[in-house]
Amino acid sequence: MNRFAVDHLTALDLSPTELITAAAHAGFSDVGIRIRPMDETELLWPMAPDSAMMRHALDLLDSTGLGVTQIEVLFLDERVEIASVERDLEIGARLGAEFLYCVGMDDDRARMGDRFGQLETLCRSYGIRPLLEPMAYRPVSTVEAALAIVEQTPTGGVLIDSLHFARSGGVPAAVRNADAFRLPLVQLCDAGAPPSEVPADAVAPRGQRTDISPLQWEARTGRLLPGDGSLDLTELMSALPRDVIVALEAPNPRAIAESGIDVFLADALTKLFRVARSRTTEPGVKA
Repeated sequence: MNRFAVDHLTALDLSPTELITAAAHAGFSDVGIRIRPMDETELLWPMAPDSAMMRHALDLLDSTGLGVTQIEVLFLDERVEIASVERDLEIGARLGAEFLYCVGMDDDRARMGDRFGQLETLCRSYGIRPLLEPMAYRPVSTVEAALAIVEQTPTGGVLIDSLHFARSGGVPAAVRNADAFRLPLVQLCDAGAPPSEVPADAVAPRGQRTDISPLQWEARTGRLLPGDGSLDLTELMSALPRDVIVALEAPNPRAIAESGIDVFLADALTKLFRVARSRTTEPGVKA
């Protein structure tokens, strides 16, 4: 049985408490909450462990029954002090988060593996699993590369994002042949052809930069809902573990502004259900 989550990037202009409320109203079971910025200009919501917003979020999680799948997003390179992540893990532990989502930013694969290993040890002390997400335009760009890193740790996993999987040339066999324990969560969206440029009137939430590459723009604000594009989501879902957590990560500020968040999320959940049920075969992932 799948759980269905909304990851915060989908609607980053919503505060964590607004996101929880909207997700519960639409019928989702979980949310992912942003506690670290994507870039130096992004404005964060005040979610310190003792903040008023944290207390409100905890009350809402209790009253709605929603869970928190992950906290995000850590860009892991040689400059990050692993000890500095402890505050994030304290926030995650208060929220009951299962995972910390991170991106591999170090071209030195041996050093990247060492750093992820240190992070995994710290995360384990908080009961949180670190998930490494491969991105086409980052140093750790493929599922194979990410698996090689996380498999050296007791609890590390790989977060599959359907957009980044497609843009990096991912093939279902790389997912199908992996240990199911290493693939606990998939982020789904859809897309058309890769963009060749950033639109002149590009908008970004929470003060994020717009002087970025076309692929970054697409990933941050130009995604489509599952089934509205040309990605082969059925093939990807068919390769994943049967009980994988299915998270919506489909940021599109213009679409949300046009329909309203409630309609957008209700439509998204219907489409997530449809994709999750479209598996063509039993997944071949090792148990």
